[in-house]
Amino acid sequence: PFSIEWIPLTLHLQSSVFSFSFVYIAASNIMRLTPDERRLAAKMSNDGLSNAKIAATLKKTPSTISSFLNRYKRTGNIENAWGKGRSRTFTKRCDRKLKRLYESNPHASLRQLMNLYNEENEDSISLATVKRRLKEFGAEKRPLTKKVVIGEQNVVHRRKWVKSRINWTVERDWGKYIFSDKCGIYIEKAPKSSEKRKKGTEGKKEIPYLFLASRRKQIGCVFWGCITYNGTAALTPVSRNMKGEKYVELLKTHLEPVLDVQFPDNDATIVDGNHPCQSDWGAEGLGAENQRLRRIEWPPQSPDLNIMENTWTIVKSELRSSSVKIENRRQLIEEVTRIWESISQSRIRGLYDSIPERLREVRRMKGRMTKY
Repeated sequence: PFSIEWIPLTLHLQSSVFSFSFVYIAASNIMRLTPDERRLAAKMSNDGLSNAKIAATLKKTPSTISSFLNRYKRTGNIENAWGKGRSRTFTKRCDRKLKRLYESNPHASLRQLMNLYNEENEDSISLATVKRRLKEFGAEKRPLTKKVVIGEQNVVHRRKWVKSRINWTVERDWGKYIFSDKCGIYIEKAPKSSEKRKKGTEGKKEIPYLFLASRRKQIGCVFWGCITYNGTAALTPVSRNMKGEKYVELLKTHLEPVLDVQFPDNDATIVDGNHPCQSDWGAEGLGAENQRLRRIEWPPQSPDLNIMENTWTIVKSELRSSSVKIENRRQLIEEVTRIWESISQSRIRGLYDSIPERLREVRRMKGRMTKY
């Protein structure tokens, strides 16, 4: 919106005088209407004033008043009408092509989908277009997970192991198993450069970020724990590099009380995750001395069958959502212990009840990794 004003100028050059007119273009609000001016123009129009009188009163051009009043009579709204923008070049047919690519490649990244589409079509699309279209399709954003590849020998071993136990039940068999494992839990606070708060969040407690083993850890501890069909049992902090003798001593200290209370008939079997410090404990440890505990040979590369992995996931999830401020290792141990003791019996039994279905899923996947 500009107004054009003719300004007479006089230029003196030697003895001659040249007079001419120069076109001067200046920014002006003569063609703009403020919200108050729009309301006033609408009121005066409703009172029966002509467009010329309204333009003279508001000191605007008649075309500006006429354009506004025509829109006001058509829409009944005094607000400015926004343009619809350029026409969409990505047609519905292109939408269907991209949707088929997404459905046939559900684990592909945005860039991979963009490259696949551009290879098959002449009209190339950008990364932002792929992101917008996937959002319209209802696709959810999710972190990229690392695919676990199981070796061929372990695939054969898993299939044989599952086949020999496919008919086991929780009441008769799996309910007598003790699942144990160790896990490192580390907490690292967000760096100061990334500590940005929204307005109104001042004074709220800082929730620490939870990580797996990391060189940048500030507070961390390795825990050993075990669960039975009756719920969570022992939990204790241990050394990160625990040797076989230390593991035998740990079983005597923390597992024997569990056996005395829950397995008085000495019919328990332990699942220990095939760690090096746990693989040779039976020859000199608790099992050989007292004959109270048996150890099962667990198939390698089988975290989807070990429900202890799901138990640690529960602990980490609860710790991540906890509002307790943890500043040292002792506070971390106390908070993890509290979360461990708060896990309900029904939740643990639900994991035990899922074991037969896990075995059937491994058989259906022919020994490959399952969704568990």
